Amino acid sequence: MSSSDKHEVNIAWNNCFRKIFNACWRESAKPLLFFCNTLPVSLLVDQRKILFFYKKTASSCNIVLGAMYNNLQKLASTYAISSPNAGNTDIKMAIWCHFTSSFTL
Repeated sequence: MSSSDKHEVNIAWNNCFRKIFNACWRESAKPLLFFCNTLPVSLLVDQRKILFFYKKTASSCNIVLGAMYNNLQKLASTYAISSPNAGNTDIKMAIWCHFTSSFTL
């Protein structure tokens, strides 16, 4: 998924939350997402990538998977996930903390 695709889906996702809660289109959807305990689509995509591929590629001897692991390691470090041995809950919590630290209520 390209960054422009993520951006377009994020816009649709945010507009859905604004419509459900009858919010103005100029208002940020982040508080709505926060109180619904939901991540923005871009972070959901990153979370799913990390949860699905990170552990599987860490122990692989395949060259292609090794290159994928390096990219996933960079992505994981964005969310302060230092080890592929981190549990699923720890990974989800790290991404949630990254989201909540990006704004104030």
